[in-house]
Amino acid sequence: MKRRNLSTPVAFLCAAFLSISLIACGEDDASFTTKEILLDAKKYSSLEELPACSEELRGQVADVAGVYYACVPDSWTMLGEIVGGVCNIRACDAALEGSNVFTVTRRQVYTCRSGSWVDFRGEAFSDEDYVECFIAVMIQDTVASADSLKGCNIAREGSLSVVMGGDLMACASQKWVEVSDTVISENDLPTCSKNGMFAYVLSKVQAYECKDGVWYKGGEPVSSSSKTPGSSSSKGMDSSSSKGMDSSSSKTQDSSSSLSSSSEAVSSSSKPVDDGITVRGICKASVTEAQKGDKVTYSFYNMGGTPQTFNWIFGDAADPSQSSEVSPEVSFNRGGWHKAMLIVNEGMKSQSDTVVCTGLTVRGTPISGCECTTDATVIALNSPDYLKAEWTVTGCTGSEPFTYEWSEGGVGDDSVGVGSTTWTGEYAPYVSVTNSDGEYMTPSCKKVGVVREMEFDCSLGKEKIDVFYRNGANAYLPSVDLSIVSGDSFSTKITMNASDKYDYYGSDGSYMYSRYVWYSNLTQATYTLDDSLSPLRTYAVLFAGDTVCTVSAVTCGPTDESNVVIKGDEASWSLFVDGKPYTASSYEWKITDQNGVTESGLENPTYTYSNEGTVSAVLTVNKGEDTETTLACADLMVAPAVTGCTCGAPTFSGGYPNIGDGQVDHVTFVWNVTGCENEDDLNYEWELNGLSPDSSAMENLEFGFSSFKTVANKTAYYPGTYMANVTVSNDYGSKQELSCGPAVVYGVDCQASADYVNKGGNITWTLSNAGNYEPETYLWTVKDKNGEVLATGTDASMVTQLLVTGDVQASVVLNKDLDTEIAVSCPSVYVAKEPLQNCSCKGPTLLSSVNNIAEGNVVYQWQIKGCISPYSLPLTYDWSSGFTVDPTDNSIVTKTFTEAGWATPTAVVENTDGSSDRLRCEEATAYNVTCAPKKSEITLGETVEWSFMVTYLPTDTYEWTFTEGENEPEVMSMVLNPQITPAATGVVNASVTFNEGDEYEMVVNCAPLTVKEAPPGPPAITGCSCGDPDPVPRQSAEDVFMFRWSVVGCTSEGATPLEYTWSDDVTPDPDDATVAIQVPEGAGTYGPTVTVENTAGVSVEVACRQVTYSNNYSEE
Repeated sequence: MKRRNLSTPVAFLCAAFLSISLIACGEDDASFTTKEILLDAKKYSSLEELPACSEELRGQVADVAGVYYACVPDSWTMLGEIVGGVCNIRACDAALEGSNVFTVTRRQVYTCRSGSWVDFRGEAFSDEDYVECFIAVMIQDTVASADSLKGCNIAREGSLSVVMGGDLMACASQKWVEVSDTVISENDLPTCSKNGMFAYVLSKVQAYECKDGVWYKGGEPVSSSSKTPGSSSSKGMDSSSSKGMDSSSSKTQDSSSSLSSSSEAVSSSSKPVDDGITVRGICKASVTEAQKGDKVTYSFYNMGGTPQTFNWIFGDAADPSQSSEVSPEVSFNRGGWHKAMLIVNEGMKSQSDTVVCTGLTVRGTPISGCECTTDATVIALNSPDYLKAEWTVTGCTGSEPFTYEWSEGGVGDDSVGVGSTTWTGEYAPYVSVTNSDGEYMTPSCKKVGVVREMEFDCSLGKEKIDVFYRNGANAYLPSVDLSIVSGDSFSTKITMNASDKYDYYGSDGSYMYSRYVWYSNLTQATYTLDDSLSPLRTYAVLFAGDTVCTVSAVTCGPTDESNVVIKGDEASWSLFVDGKPYTASSYEWKITDQNGVTESGLENPTYTYSNEGTVSAVLTVNKGEDTETTLACADLMVAPAVTGCTCGAPTFSGGYPNIGDGQVDHVTFVWNVTGCENEDDLNYEWELNGLSPDSSAMENLEFGFSSFKTVANKTAYYPGTYMANVTVSNDYGSKQELSCGPAVVYGVDCQASADYVNKGGNITWTLSNAGNYEPETYLWTVKDKNGEVLATGTDASMVTQLLVTGDVQASVVLNKDLDTEIAVSCPSVYVAKEPLQNCSCKGPTLLSSVNNIAEGNVVYQWQIKGCISPYSLPLTYDWSSGFTVDPTDNSIVTKTFTEAGWATPTAVVENTDGSSDRLRCEEATAYNVTCAPKKSEITLGETVEWSFMVTYLPTDTYEWTFTEGENEPEVMSMVLNPQITPAATGVVNASVTFNEGDEYEMVVNCAPLTVKEAPPGPPAITGCSCGDPDPVPRQSAEDVFMFRWSVVGCTSEGATPLEYTWSDDVTPDPDDATVAIQVPEGAGTYGPTVTVENTAGVSVEVACRQVTYSNNYSEE
């Protein structure tokens, strides 16, 4: 048995049993409390029974005859104390030097050495270990989501909760915030780097907010002096400074876990020793809720330094209000929410900052009966009249007077609060009611619907009132209650229900809002008027007591319901009830226009209005009667008339209005309306009529309008007369109809008597298709190809003898300087010259010695021969590009090919008279043909493959010829890739003959093949054999029978030693690789194999001789 390594502490201390869940302390894999750890410890009667402290047992606790040991890291260590987490370990002082403490959450043993607790590596536990332990104790709630958190009010300020998934939430400034970092003291705060981040300071029981690089506590920036240890912190800590700390109460849930103080009592007779290490830690009451007069114990939990003195401040509601004890006992005589404060080692270099203890709720006289109500039904975010709502708290009983604290958008100093929000949905403010005994109650306020806007509109229909309502997202206001009143005697209620609705989806199809409903149309409600009601009524529509719109059943205004009259026309006035004419007992009209006020007592006064503008009227009916009513009538608009417009003859663009063969194929003409008054406010409607002579031209009419539509464009493709009409109108109904001037398109053509004539011949030009055109004058002009005038004429036709060559053009201007002037172009006539004869192109002729690019450049030549030029005029030759003209004879060109390709030259031959001939020569092709072996060099005995590559050359047939030394050539026909195995060393030559016997025949010599002697091979293994096996002698009958096989005789010159690898059915002898042992598994035939390999990598497989075994093999 291996020796157990044991270490024994200097002193054994009583274990502190602490009921704290390991999971609550942050260890996910823990499952026992401290007591359960001890009860679960395996019991041993002596140290010798302990198993070896291995990796598997690390962190386990063992009970050895009532003394507890822990396996950490690789030896069993006697335990002095067992605590739940590192925050439960007492301060390491001289009295505890050398003692051990086991932490359940860490499964670790810490030893007190020179004032610090260290593990087996000599490392102290970290602040993270401390914070993890204390956070677990201070958490009051664990909820499924942030929406499930309890209300964050002043009584819960500084409390912590956890949202499932791991987010740590703190109550700060009456709202829940997500904590990104947790530290022990203000001095431990990280750098403030991101606005809106929160860090929780344990010693202050408060969340700090990061703003613009500065940490804020309760809205106040944290000054640098607060981080300097040793400064006096007692200022402002007297009983008066604690006011407000016990004036409110909170129903804070007690923590299920408790912690034992880590501070040891400090004797008053001993002189404190100041080691200069700042004390850090937190303080906590023994309970989170108590009754007035109950005793509550406060304890300090050290996280750094050595506590020596204590200065506790509890406030004037506590007895005592201050204490210097290590763990004082306090009672409170007033209900509410109380926070204690502590300064450790005050006045010493190691002085702590002011530590704020976790809150304590002291129960007093409770409050009951509070209700928070409102008469409002809706808040509309974009409607000024409905931006806010008012709530009132009533019915509270218990220890008056009461104070009220409004939040969550609520504002108020007493029981009445005004609430507002910026989000649609349902809304109610939050209010906390506190009595004189510090008790508080948070009644739930009645919720109202919140929409984006409230917009009402009313109209009077046929014997009914229509009310329209528009809002935004409105899942919380499915109906609207309205009242309709008139005078003192009429009142009724109607309910407006939501119209069709649909869920809103994003542009990518994703569902955007599951809580909101968006309405596609206005919501509408209708009330039908009662026939018994007086027609001379005004009706008001009320929502939530406010008048949102009014309508009247009786109206007056112009008789024409359009309320518009054109300047110069007459208009009458009428009285209406529910949209229909109504007869009263008397009328007093006062009608005001630009000329003043006109009065009338007629039922329907009628006037002619000659000035533009607005005419207003006031009507009093039933004068002196109970139903006397004075009405402001609907206005009459006197609108301008459309006058002054004209549309004359069109203008043409693109030349003369003449379409025909050889002329333009279309003509565009433009009509324009001018002279209209108020042109910018007019509308133009165009149409064509009076087409002649071909109605099919109507299909080709296309109108294009300018921005004011005063212009119409017509593109005509056929001769004819086109006319346009246009109606000019304004938005008030006035209009003027115009007929524009006609557009005449002619179709005069010109023909030549021939389109080709030899030089010196005559040509006659005449006109045709005059149709609706009557020429009065003619002005002919004939020009050559250079624009020089050859002849002119004034007759109806033009006859000209042509003494030039090339194209000749004629044209005629008809009715010169008259309104009907047009120009007609005639087709051109070609005047030919005397041609060249018998020109031909000879070639191509191969000038180079090769016609295969693989063997060198290929050169071809062409030459123009045989040309007969009239009068022996000299010739010039214009060759196509890419060829080299002979400098001594430009009738000759050559082409040098440096790569495979083809070329076809062309040439224009011309004499000094301009006669010419164009020739196209025959094509020349340069081939690129190669052949070679796949490898240029082989060893004797190898086989090699040959191949050829052809560019542009046809390969209808091909024949290989191979020549090896003095041997007869070997011939292979129509083998694409022949293979040969040379019989001797040396050079093998080959050639390929393509297309033998036709015009594309070519012989190509291939690249040579070199054949060399083969190099000597690796040394062989010879002489190996494996004969019959030898039985292995048995010492007794019980021994197993075995064969002994041996391989012998193996040699390999220059490549030893040899390596032997036996088959899997035998076991090689560890001392002799040439020997293997085999145990027969029963009757059968046996014979292994062995692979022998030399150092050159050559191997042979040797099969041993097979033998038959029949279970009674004789060893003799």
